[in-house]
Amino acid sequence: MNAYIERVLAETKAKNANEPEFLQTVEEVLSSLEPVINAHPEYEKACLLECPVPRDGASGGEALRLDAHFLRQGRSSPLD
Repeated sequence: MNAYIERVLAETKAKNANEPEFLQTVEEVLSSLEPVINAHPEYEKACLLECPVPRDGASGGEALRLDAHFLRQGRSSPLD
């Protein structure tokens, strides 16, 4: 796995150790973004993955997956 993604995942696990469902979602989304992160090193410089991740139940996971979907398309939001 990409070193940047591994670092963000480790930090997230340390902060949210008692939330396994949330961590599973974060790991799945970050793993799916690996090709995008590898192709765009500027995202690490911009600390893109360190942005706060919403954690409000199912909608938080859905928001995280939606954000990942737009990143994979090269867009930062549905409005781009």
